Amino acid sequence: MRIYRKTWMLFLFFVLSLWGANRGDVLQSVDVMSFISAVSRDEITEIQLRSAAEEILLKRVGETWFIEQPISGKADQVQVRALLMAFRKEILMDIRLDSQNFSEYGLDANSGIVVQLMAEDSTKISFVVGHDTEGGSSFVRISGEDHVYRADVGSRARFAKKSSEWLNQVILDFSPAELLQLSVQPIDDDGYTLKRRGELWTITPSVTGELNQESIEQVLLSLGRLRIGQEITQQAEGTLVAKMKFYFQDKEQEVDLYKGAKGSIVGVEDKRYVVSSSIFQLLLSGKSSFQERRIFKGIDKASIDRIRYTNKEISIEIQQDLSNGLWNLIEPSHQAIELREIFFMVNRLLSLEAEPLSVTIDPSLIEEQEQLEVTLLGGTKEVLLFSVIKDSDYGGFVLLQARGARFLILEKELPFIRKGFGLGN
Repeated sequence: MRIYRKTWMLFLFFVLSLWGANRGDVLQSVDVMSFISAVSRDEITEIQLRSAAEEILLKRVGETWFIEQPISGKADQVQVRALLMAFRKEILMDIRLDSQNFSEYGLDANSGIVVQLMAEDSTKISFVVGHDTEGGSSFVRISGEDHVYRADVGSRARFAKKSSEWLNQVILDFSPAELLQLSVQPIDDDGYTLKRRGELWTITPSVTGELNQESIEQVLLSLGRLRIGQEITQQAEGTLVAKMKFYFQDKEQEVDLYKGAKGSIVGVEDKRYVVSSSIFQLLLSGKSSFQERRIFKGIDKASIDRIRYTNKEISIEIQQDLSNGLWNLIEPSHQAIELREIFFMVNRLLSLEAEPLSVTIDPSLIEEQEQLEVTLLGGTKEVLLFSVIKDSDYGGFVLLQARGARFLILEKELPFIRKGFGLGN
């Protein structure tokens, strides 16, 4: 019996030894696998992309990237940042596939793209990218090596752009701080002018009440970042709907806005581009679109302690954890609430806009009252009472009573508020 046990123990030791030896080989092969080092985008001053078609050189001057070869001009900052973001973390090679047959992987001189990222005093990254593989990875060869690897470098398309595609794709390319004045003149309506006075914007002709400065800044920010959607080669396409003029410290820029079959079209100098139409819809809706209509103007998320929702069937209260900005359900404990919906509801609530109501509504036409009680950190309470109006003249709107006044808000806002408390539409 003792011999039997000893034999099995020796056999088990032998098997474990073999397993350990094999595992050691595996670990060793992983340890020596190549990788692409992580780099900070702030340390990279030059990017080279070389292929059989052309050699592209991008250089950073200060905080701005330019293309210097084979054409010159300001580079598209968004695309350059996207390229650099791929290397913010170390990239490990998934697997070593081959040490020859480079053409099969798109890594030969005819198909490969040599990617080099350089700092002021050294080359930080250098590799060849070939064809893409299934699953989003690409075939890669590290410069100075003959091995073919598979790695996730952000796809070949990120590096395979033509030189012209690296040029700036932003149409106007300005920040709100650079703009002094903007004039908007619709063809069939009254125009207006936004003008900077110190840190604030004014509008001429003036509007009743305050201006929503945040809304103006956001519109101007979107205009300054407006990207080319598609260039229109046929100049006759589109109907002119407005003319705009931008005034800067050292220049003026005229822009024509057209309505075309494919959406909004912007005319700058002798070119026209299809662009996103949402920003221009706001501009063309007139000067009143910039009036301050927010119910919670001046209140931010960090100042809210609790929010209670009440209707005729249920009362639900949530409280913000100020240590991490998350929300906790206070009551009832069984209510199912998604954190994502709470965040969306709070943001929607703080940006809620309303129109003052000057007429009296028959109380018999008001139904389905819902209430929000927002308690701020100092103990101040803001109570909002929402009521559906049974009158076709108010179709699409809801009566809001808050701060001793009556307003109209869009009825479509209510479902977003209810979802924040785990309720349906």
